Amino acid sequence: MIRFLIGFDRVSEFKFLNTSSKVSFSVIIPFRNESESLPQLLASIKGLNYPLKHVEFIFVDDDSTDNSVSIITKYVKGLEDSTKSNIRILKNVRAFASPKKDAIQTAIQHAAHEWIITTDADCSLPKNWLQCYNAYIQKHEVIMIAGPVSYHKGSSFLSILQYIEFHTLQTVTIGSFGIENAIMCNGANLAYTKSAFSSVNGFQDNNTIASGDDVFLFEKMYRLDKKKVHFLKSEAALVTTLPEKNWKGFIEQRVRWASKSSHYKNSFTKLVGLLVVLGNLGFVTGFLLTIFQVFTLQFLLVIFVLKATADFLLYQKFNRFFTREQKPSFYIISSFVYPFVSTFILILTVFSGYTWKDRHFMK
Repeated sequence: MIRFLIGFDRVSEFKFLNTSSKVSFSVIIPFRNESESLPQLLASIKGLNYPLKHVEFIFVDDDSTDNSVSIITKYVKGLEDSTKSNIRILKNVRAFASPKKDAIQTAIQHAAHEWIITTDADCSLPKNWLQCYNAYIQKHEVIMIAGPVSYHKGSSFLSILQYIEFHTLQTVTIGSFGIENAIMCNGANLAYTKSAFSSVNGFQDNNTIASGDDVFLFEKMYRLDKKKVHFLKSEAALVTTLPEKNWKGFIEQRVRWASKSSHYKNSFTKLVGLLVVLGNLGFVTGFLLTIFQVFTLQFLLVIFVLKATADFLLYQKFNRFFTREQKPSFYIISSFVYPFVSTFILILTVFSGYTWKDRHFMK
């Protein structure tokens, strides 16, 4: 954890100036039944500060059964004629066992520009998002750029639990770049070149795994040339997304995330994952042994304080840099509950599949 904290500070903050808008982007947004989220995304697209001649938005419909397509269509009709062609809706062409990888593959085949950026339909994009990427690409020789992601604020305990967990993971992500052993990224804010995507054969070799459109591609790009895979540490590039609304959705999502971990190629990534599992499992075991009076309460408190302090330092590091809300009053409760939730998810990951967008997938 100390290494990740040091690594976070080693990744330089990127402050872009008034760089000329030269880079063209194809922004890919797969969606399935996102009628509630799309209006917010479309509003943020409308507010982007970037010349429309240098960007296209490709929405890929993955067999939506709600009115998602009509929402996008209505939005396009309200645009000026000169800008309508910048937004397209494609039908997903299924080829793999992963609908989302299929959607990205479909869009890349129709993309007009060299630089691809993926995001999700439940995201909001900051106004200088593309300007920030544009400036970074002109300043650095890169083939892939991982961007920061945060959750929208929520008031429920579940949303706060996700807020704390997700921001802790973001610190680990950025910190891993700082120690030159990057372990993950997030497909809600990820940019790469079409040529690099082609060089690593896209999603080939992991197309039988439903999720992992971001991490597995990232691992391949990192092996191709790690010096050209960077993290864009800038508030101007911070994409916000929605937490899961209920416990069922949260657990399904985390089981999906955990299910792909056994397929990681990077041994350091696996080691970090194992340490996290052992940390949570160790606390749960210690709690049970305390109940049966094998451990003393004082010993359990020492374990809890050590773990909670390490996690809090990671959580706070991200929030301070990106000026996110701290929510310290809920942190202690979340720190106690999370190991039990994590252990439950681990058990489900071993013995069951998961549901994603109303489809069931096996591990």
